[in-house]
Amino acid sequence: MIAALEALPPAGAGLWPPLEAACPAETAMIQAQGPLLGQPGTGLWVQTDGTGSAVALALRNTAGGAAVSALPEAGWPELLAFLQAAGWDSLTLPEAARNFARRLPRAVLCPAAVLEHPGGPLPALPEGLRAEPLGPAALLEHTLACFGPESIPAAGREEWLWAFALRCRRGTARAVGLWRQKELLAAGALAYQGPRLAVIGFVGVAPRHRGRGLGLCLTGALAQAARGASLRPLVCCRPGLQEFYRRAGFVPLGGQTEVRRGSAAGR
Repeated sequence: MIAALEALPPAGAGLWPPLEAACPAETAMIQAQGPLLGQPGTGLWVQTDGTGSAVALALRNTAGGAAVSALPEAGWPELLAFLQAAGWDSLTLPEAARNFARRLPRAVLCPAAVLEHPGGPLPALPEGLRAEPLGPAALLEHTLACFGPESIPAAGREEWLWAFALRCRRGTARAVGLWRQKELLAAGALAYQGPRLAVIGFVGVAPRHRGRGLGLCLTGALAQAARGASLRPLVCCRPGLQEFYRRAGFVPLGGQTEVRRGSAAGR
């Protein structure tokens, strides 16, 4: 589900157990690269369809689980076997795949909305503000300041930073900050999520600058960056945030299901 995958050497055996089920002829789950940034126990796997297009992506972390994103065209039987063998932490699935998620142990489902900017005007930056690239560490620090320490739990922050920094190095993600002189007012990220698609996320405005429309301006800048790379800008958000993105010109495409792994007691 990233815009382009480089031809990378396979990792050593043992990162994940082999799949128990035979792979359907129309899809194939392949290991795209070795350990991320040299960290043992990490890795990136991609499921491709019969044309070679990516339809699902799995990023394994050092804790032994995987964060997975899948398109409607994913090979669901193969993906289920993969998750049962590999373990998982979180999933981003089409809304229609809720029954699939319920087959996984301790799955906690959270509805989400997907919106697209169809073109046309975008919110302009106010005079005196500029949008510039932001480093992964600065984005992490800003996100924690805006949304609190629970937004990216401490146990997963180093993992998050590795993964986002690697995507930035490979040109499949970028962070952008909204600045006034030397002050960072707002920040967000753009991640390329498949052929001609880019997802906007982590949009946060510093608490003392909220209520001025800066979040809309930053969202517009990120959408413009996606267009400049010939990508369709999308957002995936909680249903309650749809109105915010509508004000930036986004229109609903449908629903998604965010799935988190709950505790055994909480099931």
